[in-house]
Amino acid sequence: MRGDGKKDKNGNKHCDALIVDNTNKTLYLIEAKRFTGKEKISEVENDINRIRTFADEIQDDKNDEFEKGRFDLFRAQHYTINGVILADVWKETKFKEGILEEFLNQKF
Repeated sequence: MRGDGKKDKNGNKHCDALIVDNTNKTLYLIEAKRFTGKEKISEVENDINRIRTFADEIQDDKNDEFEKGRFDLFRAQHYTINGVILADVWKETKFKEGILEEFLNQKF
């Protein structure tokens, strides 16, 4: 993934999870977020952009980063790519209930 992709300790870019549904020829790119503070809400937009960028790169057969064939099968078989944002909020305080309310009112 190019752009603002998250990197692991080895410098490899990644998303939080990937589900491959071979029956329906669908990939699910998953970004997870635990809302511990309101700043996490704005990070969801970055996650959405990361999913879009990753999907574009998977579908781009001229992309050098995927030249080694990691995603050739999905390209060749015309897999659909969907993004999923998994959000976790514990509502044990009024502050955290406010985080949930603010998130639900966002337009991404």
